[in-house]
Amino acid sequence: MTIPRELSESRYALLRSFRRDGSPVDTPIWFAFDDGGLLFRTKVGPKTRRL
Repeated sequence: MTIPRELSESRYALLRSFRRDGSPVDTPIWFAFDDGGLLFRTKVGPKTRRL
């Protein structure tokens, strides 16, 4: 996986998910790279149901 420069220099990003009606919801997440993958952790809630 090639990591875009903007992500490699950041510690957080906005994760965009969508409600059932199609409206976007931006949520800040803190993330890390591990073995070519992007990892993040979150509590169970509306955000995780939309993923």
